[in-house]
Amino acid sequence: MTHQEMIDQVSDELRNTSIVTKITRWLNMSIIDLSTKYVFGHLHKYLSKVTTPTSPDITMDADFLWLKTIEIPAENRKLWPDDESRLSESYPTYRTQQGIVTHYYLNGIILSLWQVPGATPITITGSYQKRPLKLLSDLSINCDLPEEWHSLVTQKATTRGYRYESRQEDVLLSEKAEALLLFQLGTAVHKRLDETLVLGSSNTRARPARPKFPSNYPAMRY
Repeated sequence: MTHQEMIDQVSDELRNTSIVTKITRWLNMSIIDLSTKYVFGHLHKYLSKVTTPTSPDITMDADFLWLKTIEIPAENRKLWPDDESRLSESYPTYRTQQGIVTHYYLNGIILSLWQVPGATPITITGSYQKRPLKLLSDLSINCDLPEEWHSLVTQKATTRGYRYESRQEDVLLSEKAEALLLFQLGTAVHKRLDETLVLGSSNTRARPARPKFPSNYPAMRY
């Protein structure tokens, strides 16, 4: 669908032409929501960054949305996500303590390393999913998610419209339509599988799962 066709679809569903100016915002929110949760090949990008001496911070590219992989190729070492709040409690000098870099933590587009690299620059490589194109009010840009996802984008925008109008019964029906579209797309194949930990995130899925032992497993004694 073109941007205009998406607007028309949502407007027709809501039967309300007075909120057309809000529909583009709802479409953008829906696009970001989907591209944050699912993998789209055309949004895949590679990164290569060189550390600044004695600084833990690396600024990602402006189109950065979420991290897929990150490593130090010269040392054949993958870096693992960590929680900044845990680091601040366990290592009060985590922003200055130098040593072997094993973990990272994210705050927006700032990726910080733990531990802090020394004076010798280190090349960090990896991959990420970039932010999709933002729809504009002048209709000059169309949704750049695959066309088969456009119906879901408009349905999610429709749900937001119903919620804006406090039409709770229609919200529930629209959410069911979303679920059906998700099932038809086979979204399990596209599900985001990274373990990124983002500062301030409420997404508990990002934390590595605790191992589960059988009920008769002997308790550990200290």
